[in-house]
This record gives sequence, structure tokens and C-alpha cells, in this order.
Amino acid sequence: MSNLERLWRAKILMYLSLLLMVILASIISAKLEYQYIHLDGIPYREARLPVIGVFYLYHLEAILPLIMLLTFQPFIYELLSEKRSPETLRMTFAFGVGSLLLGVILEDSGWFLFRTFTPLPSDPLAHQWIQPADPTAAAAGYVAIWGVIIPLWYVILTPPIIAIFSALALTSNRQ
Repeated sequence: MSNLERLWRAKILMYLSLLLMVILASIISAKLEYQYIHLDGIPYREARLPVIGVFYLYHLEAILPLIMLLTFQPFIYELLSEKRSPETLRMTFAFGVGSLLLGVILEDSGWFLFRTFTPLPSDPLAHQWIQPADPTAAAAGYVAIWGVIIPLWYVILTPPIIAIFSALALTSNRQ
């Protein structure tokens, strides 16, 4: 195996590892958000409205910065590297954007998975998936697929996520 092939495999492994870390961080953040961020024993999301769009203050102060640091780590590394190339910067930035979008969807949907399958005893909406009145569905609307409410912003962000990761996979194979 040549050095170039070894480098290519190492880069792919790094991207896959980082993607796994983003997925885990998103799920852990959703778990922490649902289980521990409360207002009078009720999950905070059900007691208050979001600050900006579907984001609460704790998203802007803690959860999003954590996910962003993970997703843009290769870009930051390349940006600070002495041997950076415009193509590598573009690829790592695209990876960061795609991973961030995926992480945000996973964190939000993870919160509802925890509400549905491992609800708090004090949760008035325990065992319920996303409802039309939930801010995540009400912000941009929703679609009902087989009776399951899916926020439109999940549907809108899914094609760019797929396109970004597909393009990265195709361009990685060329190199």
C-alpha cells in the first residue's frame, strides 16, 4: 500500500470518527437537555418559548458551540496549518457545515425521542413524539408522514446534508 493510499484511508477514518463524535455529542446533548434542564420540574422546552427560531438560550450558549467545535475541528486545523490548500479548506468547511446541520437535527429529534421513550414522570407530554404545537414544528411548519409529525426544517436540511456528504465522498475518491 502506497503512502498516498495510507493518507487517504487515514483521512477517511478521521472524518468518520469525527462524524461519530458529532452524532454522539448530539445525542448526549439531547439527553442532558431533556433530563436535566428543567423549570419547576417540567422540561424547559415545554415551559418556555425559544429565543431565536427553534433555539433556546442554552442551545446558543452551550450545545451549538460544542457541536460546532467538533464539526469544524478539521477546518480549524487546516486553517492553522502551514501546508493548507484551498481545496482542503473547502472540503473541511463543507464537512463542518454538513456535520453541523446533521448534529442540530439529531440533537433536536433526540430530545423528542427521549420524551417519547424515556419520559420524565413530571413531563405533561410524556410518551408523545413531536406535536404540532411544539416550537420545533410550529417554527417553519411540519408534515405528517404516516401520522408522524416531521418539522419542515428537518425535511429542508436533509437534502443539503446528503448532497454535502455525497460530494465529499465523490471528491475523496478522486484524490
